[in-house]
Amino acid sequence: MTTTVRKATAEQKGNIAKKLELYIHELEDFLGIDTSEDDITDPHNLDMYWEEDDHHPFLIYLNEECIGFALINKKTKLLTGAHAFNEFFLLKRHRGKGIGKEVALQIFNQFPGEWEIREREKDTSLIHFWRNVIRTYVHNNYSEQYLDGWYVQTFSTANATEEQPSS
Repeated sequence: MTTTVRKATAEQKGNIAKKLELYIHELEDFLGIDTSEDDITDPHNLDMYWEEDDHHPFLIYLNEECIGFALINKKTKLLTGAHAFNEFFLLKRHRGKGIGKEVALQIFNQFPGEWEIREREKDTSLIHFWRNVIRTYVHNNYSEQYLDGWYVQTFSTANATEEQPSS
C-alpha cells in the first residue's frame, strides 16, 4: 500500500470541503459548535489556499483512494514565518496505522525550516500523536509551550534524521 501526498488543485477544492465537513463534525465538542445544521460554513476560507503563496492544500491518498487532507500555512502563535499544519484529517478507518505519521514526515520534508504544531488541550490523542511524530523526526530536539488552551510544539527540520521518507 502506497501513501502519497499531492498538492490539491483548485478543481479539487470540493473534495477538501467534503472532508472538512466530516472533520468539523468530529471537532464539535472542541469547537463548541452545533453541527446539526445542514450548512456548515467554511471557517478556513479554503479559497485562500489557492490564492496565497504561503498556503498549501494537500490531498492524502492511500493507493488511489483519497483518505484525507492537510492544510499548511504560516499562521502561527509563536514563530513568525514558520510553517504550520492548520488542519490535518484522515478518515477514521485509516487512523492508528502509521499513515498520519508518514504523511506528516512527507510534508515536513517538503517545507524545510521552522515548524509550529498546535493542539487544543482537550484533544489528548492528537497531543500524543504530534509529540510522537515530532520527537521521532527531530530526535527530541523541539520545544513545547502551553498557551491559551493550546499545546504548541516548535522545531526545525534541520534537526531531522537522514532516514525520513521523501515526498
